[in-house]
Amino acid sequence: MSLDDMARKIISTVKLFLSHTYLFGGIIMRFTPGKTFHWFRVDNRHFSATATAEGLINTSTLHRFESDTTSPYLIDVLPLLDRLRIDPSEFFSREQGFNHTQVARFFQSISSAYENRDVSALLRLQKFFESPATHEAALPYRHLDAIVVNAALAMMHDKPLPDTDVAFAMAYFHQQPNWLSYDLHVLRWLPSFLSKEDLIWVAQNLYLRALTFIESLDNANSVGNISLDVATQLIISLPADHTAAYLLRLSGDVTALQKKMQFSIHRKVLEAAIAFNQGETIQAQIILHRVYDALDLFDSEWDERMVSATWPKLIHAVS
Repeated sequence: MSLDDMARKIISTVKLFLSHTYLFGGIIMRFTPGKTFHWFRVDNRHFSATATAEGLINTSTLHRFESDTTSPYLIDVLPLLDRLRIDPSEFFSREQGFNHTQVARFFQSISSAYENRDVSALLRLQKFFESPATHEAALPYRHLDAIVVNAALAMMHDKPLPDTDVAFAMAYFHQQPNWLSYDLHVLRWLPSFLSKEDLIWVAQNLYLRALTFIESLDNANSVGNISLDVATQLIISLPADHTAAYLLRLSGDVTALQKKMQFSIHRKVLEAAIAFNQGETIQAQIILHRVYDALDLFDSEWDERMVSATWPKLIHAVS
């Protein structure tokens, strides 16, 4: 394809996207479910209504769905999405104009405030959660959201998290047979405050309870980061314990994590610390030098600083 043809195709694609985008005040408004499905079927997959509906629903029902004159059950829509090879998360994300959910925006705001050392933003959120809940009072999530804010503030000021917060969060995680995306986002903020017993329990249960959903959304990154945080705390507090090595070994067997460079490099630092704490100091130094060489190769200055700051803590017990 020539550059002119490629440019024309890109312009055509942009025009097609804009023709199906509704703007109000600069905000992309959400599609209706029917129009969203029609966009996928016609503009993306180029499927006829007959080919899409065959054996699943009547073609006339499909047309009514796409024109929003009927609302089929979700159980009827999922096979249609499967036929077009459209993941449900892609369908619902498109329907909402690719906007993040309220839950996702909350965790992004916490991460942004923490990374930018924005104490005032976290204090505003903390004050919000101190006000009485008007709904969902019987559910644990508002309390867990407040704990995340408290954890971010505690980490920023190098202070402990209240025991009541830790107890509430751990009671919640013990009750969950599976850890979904929300649960992993909460757990990501807790390792620094957990007892040795809780760290070991999380290490033993993380992949068991999250494995089924690790390929969903950004769960692989969350699980990987929690593994590293938990292993870090275990090595600092229990250098002679084998749980950290066990957790890192499990993480190395997960396909979704094997090609994540930052995860792999961070894991190598922890493996070097384990070797050092087991008396294999030469092997530890070899691994560490290789880590620095890799970080230097990729101009990863921030990671070099992170390794330099973390390494003395990891080998504190035998230094």
